[in-house]
Amino acid sequence: MELRERIIDTLKRGPMLLREIEATVGVAGELLAEELTKLVKEGLIRRRKSNGCWIYWLGGDGRLSLRDWEMVEGLTVLQVLEEASKLT
Repeated sequence: MELRERIIDTLKRGPMLLREIEATVGVAGELLAEELTKLVKEGLIRRRKSNGCWIYWLGGDGRLSLRDWEMVEGLTVLQVLEEASKLT
């Protein structure tokens, strides 16, 4: 299975942090970043930067379901809490 298909299959589980995608598809760095950028430009996936971390999810028709949006918001809160714990 090619990388783009693995990324899309991974994101079918719901929104994920970049590091979760890396761990699941088994590819990191420039190759993964290039493919994610292509998928975002094609509108197949969406992304949001939160506190220095990227969150990705399937693009669909451009609208997020309420459940997916809650997941993105939850991941954002988790990232903030992780960063706060590093500061203490």
